[in-house]
Amino acid sequence: MSSYLLPCACGQRTPVSNVQAGQSVRCACGAQLQVPNLRDLRALASVETSDRGPARARRLRAWDNRHRLAFLLCLVALCGLAISVYWALRLPELVTRATPGQIEEWFQQSPPSEVFRMYDDLQKGLRPTHVAIAGQAERNAMLWGIRFALAISALGLIAAVGVLRRGRAQRNQLAAR
Repeated sequence: MSSYLLPCACGQRTPVSNVQAGQSVRCACGAQLQVPNLRDLRALASVETSDRGPARARRLRAWDNRHRLAFLLCLVALCGLAISVYWALRLPELVTRATPGQIEEWFQQSPPSEVFRMYDDLQKGLRPTHVAIAGQAERNAMLWGIRFALAISALGLIAAVGVLRRGRAQRNQLAAR
């Protein structure tokens, strides 16, 4: 069934169908409009051709709530990515335990003053293994934080794409009707 746009003196156009030919309809402004007969009705602009104009293009480009939600989800993903990069740059250096062979090699190659300083540190009760264990716990916590921030970023992007695709599918479904 074809629909046409019946012009009013106020400047608005009221959609009418060919079934309403010869009847009267009311405009949004309240004026009573006489729908022309079938032959004259076909001379009016149809709804389908008017939807292809610049007004429809503006309407399609306009942001609606799904675009706003997708933008917000992209911002969340970007923030998560920025946090993960920041934490990755602040990640403490990995301290590895020395093997007995490496200790022996260090002992042979180090000057006596450095060996003596290490001996004094060990006499005072400073143990490098405790420092390494504390640093490793901090590093592990930061690695979990980086993984969490990257997961939030990925989920935000996936949700944004899903929101936009769902909106496109709904728009295509409405256009098919």
